[in-house]
Amino acid sequence: MIDTYSLYFNAFLWIICGFFLIKYFQKKVGVGLVGAYFLQLFILFGLGGLLYCIPEYADVSLMDTELVIEGYKQSTYAIIAFTLAAVFLAPSIRPVRIAEVKSASFYFSYRLPIFLIFLGLASFFLRKIIFMSSVIAIICALNQLLPAGIVLGLWQAHLKKHRYMKSIFLSLFLLPPLLSLVFQGFLGFGALTTFTLIMFLYSSFPSKKAYLVLFLLGYFLVSFFSVYLAKRLEFRAVAWSGESIKTFSALEVFIDEFQWLDLKNIDIASLQQIDSRLNQNILLGRSIYYLEHGYEEFAKGETLIDAALALIPRILWPDKPMVGGSGNLMSRYTGEQFAVGTSVGITPVIEAYINFGTYGVISIFLFLGILMGHIDRKAKHALCEGDQERFIMWYMPGLGFLQVSGSFVEVTSTVFSLFLAAWMIVVWLKLKKKKKYIAYKQHLDSVYASN
Repeated sequence: MIDTYSLYFNAFLWIICGFFLIKYFQKKVGVGLVGAYFLQLFILFGLGGLLYCIPEYADVSLMDTELVIEGYKQSTYAIIAFTLAAVFLAPSIRPVRIAEVKSASFYFSYRLPIFLIFLGLASFFLRKIIFMSSVIAIICALNQLLPAGIVLGLWQAHLKKHRYMKSIFLSLFLLPPLLSLVFQGFLGFGALTTFTLIMFLYSSFPSKKAYLVLFLLGYFLVSFFSVYLAKRLEFRAVAWSGESIKTFSALEVFIDEFQWLDLKNIDIASLQQIDSRLNQNILLGRSIYYLEHGYEEFAKGETLIDAALALIPRILWPDKPMVGGSGNLMSRYTGEQFAVGTSVGITPVIEAYINFGTYGVISIFLFLGILMGHIDRKAKHALCEGDQERFIMWYMPGLGFLQVSGSFVEVTSTVFSLFLAAWMIVVWLKLKKKKKYIAYKQHLDSVYASN
């Protein structure tokens, strides 16, 4: 018998957490990183749990409902801990005063945002021609300059009330999923970047227009997702061939097949597709069952140590055993063998549980909530101060923590790569400013000497 009480109660707790997050947005104290993390957790865990609250679907689901419910309980603990920490604990433990927007920030040009956007675009092409593993990590990190540039540009356009420029930067929201699809053959990574940009829009300028943009873009991506599921294998065969021209031509398949999702007539087959592709509660439930019945011992921090060691660059440790991805962790802790080439992310919730159980889920997500809440506020403070370099140093590593579908090894290595990329950009900007200052000082000295 399905434990409907547990399902409805956990769904109610997710809604309460969402309510507190909306209140957090209304304070305009962040740049959307907390919201983006919450949204990804909802897509992977919250949405799947809500599906089983539909009586007609729960009766015909292809999944083991009992395991889904067990996983849903643990993911609910995670979202409660994260929301509590990000919204309430982070401001009290490490207060960050969000200052009024300084007048200096009004006078920045669009040069830096446009430069970051073009550098981010160039990194997608560089990835096709460079194959050194250490260099590839930095190039992949440069991809995140694209959302950083869009955020800076949108912020400047909003402050200066340039509606035309604001429209241009808003239109770039659809660029990440397009690039991700063309160059990698996957929609998910780019779509999550777009959702992160939407969270920035909503958290920085909460208004009816922000709600409208959020709804329209979300509706478009969900509609496109159903077409993507049906045609993804056919498209990847072209995308992975390495011929970009053919890849762009293959996009016509999606354009021809695209149709808006009919919210009034969603059939069971569509719900089953969402359930099988996105619902991570079933994998979490299987891990719980596997560990409780003694088929495997808890990791007891093993994967967390690997995540710390992953910070060491491969150029310094060529034989480093840690690699990106979840490896065989999912097979080890669920007992299932996944098809070759199938990407199964372990997610932070599952990895937290396989290390220390429920206490691990709660404690790790309290830590992540405090960390993300602090980074979110520091990035917003830098924006308000007009300090673009400091914003880049906080925002880009913050994007690295949004690897919610991957392992902690992926998170730490991505954060380190993004920090390094941000540091190089900031150093270059400071050297450029110093050069201009020296040239200006020499010009003044020559003027005074001539007088």
